[in-house]
Amino acid sequence: MFQQKLKLYDIGSNQSSSSSSISSTTISIPNELKLCVATKRRSLVFYRWLPQQKRLEENKDLRGAFDLIDVPRALALSREKICIGYRRSYVIMSLITGMIINELTFTTVHEPVITCLQDRTQWCIQMESNTVFLNSNFEPLYENGITWKDIPSAIVQASPYVLALMNQSIDVCTFNGSQSVPVQQIPHKGSTTAGKCRLWMDARTERIYAATPTDVTILEPIPVHIQLQNYVGRYRYDLALILVRAVLGISVSSPLNEQSRTNDGHAKGKIDISALPKQVIFENNEQSSNKSSASGSIIRQPSLINEPFHNNQKLTDTELWTEYYRVGTMDAFQLFHKQQFEQAFAEFNDFLTDPTEIISLFAPLSANVWLTNSYNELNEFVKQHRHFAEPNDFVGVKFENALHELQRYLTDLRRVFQTIFRRSPDSWLEVQSLVRNRLILKPVHDLLIVVETALLKAYLIDNNNTLANALLRNQDNSCLPSEVEKELKKHHRRQELVSFYEKHNRHSEALELITNTESLSTRENILNYLSKLDSNQLPLIFKYIEPMIKSALKEINNENILHDILILFVGESTPTSPSPPTIDTSNIGTIKLNPIEVYGFLKEINQDFAIKYLETICLKPELGSKQRDIHNRLVYAYCDRIKQLSNVFKPMIKAKQRAINDKQQNTYEDNDVLATQSSAVNVEDYSAISSIKKQKTDYENKLKFFLLNQNCQCDFDKLEAYFLQEQNDTSNEHLFSLHYAIVLGKLGRHELALETFVKNGFYTDAERYCETMYSNGNIQLAHDLYRRLIEFYLKKSNDGNLNENSLKTILRIVNNASERLDPVQTLEILPGQLKLNNLKDFIEHALQTCSTNKRSSQLERNLLFLTLLRTQSKRISSENHSYIIDADSTCARTGCTQPFTATQAV
Repeated sequence: MFQQKLKLYDIGSNQSSSSSSISSTTISIPNELKLCVATKRRSLVFYRWLPQQKRLEENKDLRGAFDLIDVPRALALSREKICIGYRRSYVIMSLITGMIINELTFTTVHEPVITCLQDRTQWCIQMESNTVFLNSNFEPLYENGITWKDIPSAIVQASPYVLALMNQSIDVCTFNGSQSVPVQQIPHKGSTTAGKCRLWMDARTERIYAATPTDVTILEPIPVHIQLQNYVGRYRYDLALILVRAVLGISVSSPLNEQSRTNDGHAKGKIDISALPKQVIFENNEQSSNKSSASGSIIRQPSLINEPFHNNQKLTDTELWTEYYRVGTMDAFQLFHKQQFEQAFAEFNDFLTDPTEIISLFAPLSANVWLTNSYNELNEFVKQHRHFAEPNDFVGVKFENALHELQRYLTDLRRVFQTIFRRSPDSWLEVQSLVRNRLILKPVHDLLIVVETALLKAYLIDNNNTLANALLRNQDNSCLPSEVEKELKKHHRRQELVSFYEKHNRHSEALELITNTESLSTRENILNYLSKLDSNQLPLIFKYIEPMIKSALKEINNENILHDILILFVGESTPTSPSPPTIDTSNIGTIKLNPIEVYGFLKEINQDFAIKYLETICLKPELGSKQRDIHNRLVYAYCDRIKQLSNVFKPMIKAKQRAINDKQQNTYEDNDVLATQSSAVNVEDYSAISSIKKQKTDYENKLKFFLLNQNCQCDFDKLEAYFLQEQNDTSNEHLFSLHYAIVLGKLGRHELALETFVKNGFYTDAERYCETMYSNGNIQLAHDLYRRLIEFYLKKSNDGNLNENSLKTILRIVNNASERLDPVQTLEILPGQLKLNNLKDFIEHALQTCSTNKRSSQLERNLLFLTLLRTQSKRISSENHSYIIDADSTCARTGCTQPFTATQAV
């Protein structure tokens, strides 16, 4: 299989080599040696050899203690057990009891082979062409054994190798417990007859002896570092990797997390991290800061196996682990060169290969600004080592296969780096560099940036929209922003580019992209994006929402779009209207935008829409100190809008009145023509006038209800001055008399408020105001207000004679408010001309109310008297249980001897 210089074992002469080796080795002699001999009589004889006395004794206690089923053909003796090989089975028996513990049979007739392992409690046996390793209970040690091409006559285990003696050769393979790999076949001058050759190992000196009918030879292993030199020199990284794995006892089938990194993320093998060079890939998440690579010269670390001091020394475990990662990485790159992508990426993951160098194998992913240094370094290295793969732009199926394997590799690596980064963000991890031929340290954050950026590029090249969008949506992704933007533009992924701009607070670019892209420039998309902004981006919001508002106001059915725009400014899905007297403020959203600036912006566009905005936010408690200002602004906005509508409404009324007068004066000969023209004019005028009147009435009612609302926090002193000024303005014709009266009532000037109500003809509101005072618990005030109201109606009559309308009004008030009026005061002020029959209902209700109040007072008096009696009873009981404290501070209670201080007594 190999050339002579690469073979694992040399065959030395039977005299010189052995004698020199024995003379140079000190062997400790045991105190006792147990021997077992099988006789032809199917019996076992046990002896004990005493080296110091040079005497052989038979152990007669064990004579005849074992029943053999056949003539033994192989024996192996341990401390407490003996393994016997027959022609078709293996039997293990206890030396203490002589009973059979276990038996294993085989079908092919061959000489049994039993080899006792180094610790004398384990065996390996030959089952046909398979070598099976057993423990002391005759149970398999490993999942798999070793399968040979032929049935060996002897087996020797010298870790990491297992040697099998065949008829014409000694076969050597590595075995790590799960996989065996043949590595050498050493010919010998043996007999073709089976069973004429022997192979064994001295457990103390670890020498292996091979005996043939003509020679006895010693097999000596070539040092591991020399074997590695030979393998690496011939570019047989696969064989070098097998050797290192066997020496370290690493199973090929072991999971990655048990092979490559420890629980804290570092490489296995107790590698000294302080001796490894550090390399930063990115500074400030931008370009590479590796100055050594930028200089153009690549510093390649020589291998440990080529150093002179290792010629006669064994490699330490740390050095073996270093060679393990180095050789494994070179083997992985060689497999990639052979386009065995699945196995190559598995080894990249297994041997901690630097992901920047792996990504550099793909020109579309790395031949840009972000990994230019690594790409150039790998190109330069490959030119000097043609047995490795250079970066290439694959095409067709090969590229797809390589890209899919790269995605799986980067996904696994990302999961590992994320776990480490969450636990320790500032940690440095070991990665094996092919170019520098050594382990180096890189920040885990930089590695995560490289992996996630390359993964996004791979997804976009592969048109894997689902995974690309999932990676971009992750707020914690570490993708390099400059590369993300470049790739999204390259692949025309405008929706993802908008999300990218949003994440990095580049809102102006995002909105410009939305408006300039036909598929994205819808009102819903623009509103959805603007709703994510806050007060810091108010100018940007105003810039893009203004044309939308103006366009919507010109449309006929614009309720939905205006509602959506309102939601944008308010921050909730259901606008809150202040029109009802009481408003539920339990389910309200949060105001993100400055309401003062928003109102000023909307007022310049459309005053009605601005008022609607104030109506929506006015009762939100999160306004805080701004609430009073917002309430005042809403009142002033209502008043301004009412005055505007009034100024439009009054000329239209006057013009209509003049037109009616002119038509009455003019005479037309054709009565049909007159009727047709007047009908058309009346319909148009009436429609315009009724529309404006309806708007004006609506705003007056809204202002009224808002002022009456208990949650209204207006500055009523300012409003009083404002409305008083408006009252004195003759051009307004008492537009705000009702609202002025409401403000006076809020300020506690109830009599003036009532007077204002009735002077301006708001009689129903005056009655309702009196009822409100009574409902609020101000009984005496309500009585006085009702009396003033009745007196006002009495003063309206001429010379004390009531007209029919005034009489009906007074009777209606008296009958409806009989429970809220003082009967005596009311009867005193009522005129004598009222008939008793008209006051029948009032008197009945008044008597009933007085009777009810009397019963309630009596019941309350009785309850108070009972409470007084109960209190006196408790006082008397307490006095009967009182005790006197004498001068000696001793309790006067009978049987009590406990003294207490004056403080305790108090």
